[in-house]
Amino acid sequence: MFKNRNIQGIFVGFTAGLSILLTRSLNLNLIMSALVTALLVYIVSKIVVYLGNK
Repeated sequence: MFKNRNIQGIFVGFTAGLSILLTRSLNLNLIMSALVTALLVYIVSKIVVYLGNK
């Protein structure tokens, strides 16, 4: 399922959207919001690529 790059992009984009909504609800400042979003997107992209190579 994760071998298709389009599917991988959808999951990573979905995670980015959810992390933005999460940081807005937590009322974090801009730097922390960007840091949390980048960290979550990085972790999810690594997981999705790993599952795609499996």
